[in-house]
Amino acid sequence: MPPDWQPPGLTPIHYLKETGILENHPLLIHCNYITDAEISLIRSSGASVAFCPRSHRFFGHTNHPLPRLLGCGVNVGLGTDSLASNDTLSILDEMKFLFLHDAISPKTLISMATINGAKALGWELRVGRIREGFEADLCGIRLPDGDTRGVYGQLFDAGSKNIFTMISGVVCYQASSP
Repeated sequence: MPPDWQPPGLTPIHYLKETGILENHPLLIHCNYITDAEISLIRSSGASVAFCPRSHRFFGHTNHPLPRLLGCGVNVGLGTDSLASNDTLSILDEMKFLFLHDAISPKTLISMATINGAKALGWELRVGRIREGFEADLCGIRLPDGDTRGVYGQLFDAGSKNIFTMISGVVCYQASSP
């Protein structure tokens, strides 16, 4: 940095708007503390947000603006951040956490983990859906035995486990025992 450099005196979202970066549909990470005006800028720019709920909790942040982002039509996908702030890098674990701690519908959680993430990366025409012509990126989840709750209650239960992962039609992970 040049010795005479001064910070721009803008919030990160306003700085991205001022420099034109926001108009290039960036993937914005966290967005823990943003205003309604900034949410409007994000929505109108077509940018996406990656929300990492367990990392958010780990660092002791206050309530995330997730309901406001979703309510305004901002595309929000799920992220895991890193092992520095999480004990796993599992999107399923992020979904379970949100299901237990926030009033996010199961349908919204599944969209955030699939098609919203694909859209955030610019891959929505290749992945994120089970559809002809899309890559077969799938996972199989073993649900808890004998559970009488609905499928979502079982899916987001702590006992549900990923038993296989397939990327582009190739199984790259398979649990040794079901």
